[in-house]
Amino acid sequence: MSFLKALGWIFIPYLMLPFQWKKIGKPARIIGSAYAGLVLIMALTSDPEEAKKANEQKPVVVEKTAAAPVKQEPKKKAPSPVVDEKPISLDFSTYLKSLENQTDLQKKEKWNNEKGKYVQWSGEIINVKEDGIEIKAKPDSKRIDFVAHVTVEEKSKLLTLNKGQLITIKGKLEKKGGLFSSYILEESKIISVKNAPKKPIPLPVAKKEVPKPQPKKETPKPTAAPEPKTEETKFLRVGEIGVLKEDTLIGASEEVLDELIKYSIANDNEGIMELAGQGLVMMAPKGTGVKLIDPGFLKSEIRVVSNGWHGYVPAEFVGPK
Repeated sequence: MSFLKALGWIFIPYLMLPFQWKKIGKPARIIGSAYAGLVLIMALTSDPEEAKKANEQKPVVVEKTAAAPVKQEPKKKAPSPVVDEKPISLDFSTYLKSLENQTDLQKKEKWNNEKGKYVQWSGEIINVKEDGIEIKAKPDSKRIDFVAHVTVEEKSKLLTLNKGQLITIKGKLEKKGGLFSSYILEESKIISVKNAPKKPIPLPVAKKEVPKPQPKKETPKPTAAPEPKTEETKFLRVGEIGVLKEDTLIGASEEVLDELIKYSIANDNEGIMELAGQGLVMMAPKGTGVKLIDPGFLKSEIRVVSNGWHGYVPAEFVGPK
């Protein structure tokens, strides 16, 4: 009962006070009256609608659940463009002949259209390096006509190649040749390799004994006609006077000629002009008379007849008059 009385005094003191008035003392009556009045005022002034709204405005806590991971499909790679590997040229010499009558502008336009396209050329192996095969395509050439950089799959075949073998290569035109530079083929594949045919060895012919003629009276001999030039005369011998077959630059030494070739391959005109400014280079036009001092496979030592300039040029640029 005491517990119920305590609850009554807390929540409804204005009802408990009249029933307990005679049982409590004067101080308790004063305090109880004040408390009961306060509770009664609060009860009368409270608005049940506002209380309802307050309850409705309480934030609703929503438990978040982890979203299931969405599987992302791997992006499909765009198909690589199909490269046409059909060769636009099957013979190196024929390709060069197609450029003979073209102007510099026409040659530039032709190269812009053909760079990156495939060719299939044949020739003799001059050398094999880690990065490719050096090939002479023209039989009378004294230089490397083109260099083929092979694919990764073809590199294992490089060790089986020998100098002098005849090879057919299919590759992509990457860099055009010039005065001192060779054509460069990239992504090259070896089509065929065969040994060069052996030259037949001439058999010795037994000399027949011819009976000695009887002495005859001497008669005046007619003047002999000059002997016709043989094939050997197309090559210049040491000490003979020949001419330059192309407009070219003469290097004062073998090292200078190597520098000229390097700058020409790199299209570094400033490097060439720097050598010329040091007096190490002479520009000689086609037909300049020169004396052959020391012939070589790739470069020859010469002396210019008109001014005595001594230097070196690519061997293929020197020939007979």
